[in-house]
Amino acid sequence: FRAPGGDVVELDRKHKPAALLHALAGAGAPIGRDELVALVWPDEKILEEAAKDRLYATVALLRKAGIGDLVKSAATGYQLDPAVRVVRAE
Repeated sequence: FRAPGGDVVELDRKHKPAALLHALAGAGAPIGRDELVALVWPDEKILEEAAKDRLYATVALLRKAGIGDLVKSAATGYQLDPAVRVVRAE
């Protein structure tokens, strides 16, 4: 990905942050925490508190990688800043 005005950041080795970004980029509205956990960790049974911690940590990794404040927290989950245009690379 490349945040506006930023450098290209490769997430090839960071599968969970890449999966989270992919889910958020395809949404257009906030995605609930439970749904994000199901999308990013589809085959894992995770206790609710552990799932919340994993999601929080993965969002933090994306933010540190360069997304910054473009990942917005909503009352029900997370979304990408709607003002940012998402362009998928081929």
